[in-house]
Amino acid sequence: MTLIEEDIKRKFTSIYKNGVKNQTDLLNVGEKWYRKHPKQYSELQKSKVFYLDNHSLTDLKVKVQIFHFNSYKYEQDFNVGF
Repeated sequence: MTLIEEDIKRKFTSIYKNGVKNQTDLLNVGEKWYRKHPKQYSELQKSKVFYLDNHSLTDLKVKVQIFHFNSYKYEQDFNVGF
């Protein structure tokens, strides 16, 4: 699981950094701050300063759960008669 989790972290971090490079909030991380502080967010938008940088993403937690429903039996039953 940790390999999958680390891969997802790398991909999210890459997407985030690409967004910062292009001054775009691709992951919509500013939305929560906007909801809690709409006036400050509006002032920041007017200032033309992008509110994220490469150090804004400080803690990324990924937890993967894989549910396996005995696919071998399903495939075996599905292919009967073909």
